[in-house]
Amino acid sequence: VSMPDMYLLTEDDAYMYLTAKGFNNIEVLTQYRGDIVQGYVIRTEPEANEMLSLEDTITLYVSTNQTE
Repeated sequence: VSMPDMYLLTEDDAYMYLTAKGFNNIEVLTQYRGDIVQGYVIRTEPEANEMLSLEDTITLYVSTNQTE
């Protein structure tokens, strides 16, 4: 299965899309990104179009406007 492109989807939309496709191991982390509105996916692991299985863990990095 190819990893879908989640860039600039909201966290909720990305999570719902992935679970609807059968992915269940989804982790969400936040990362500061001043140029992107808070709550949007800024990158994923694995990256878009990489091959993976439905059992693999997907990490969504979601923008926050707070530095650590």
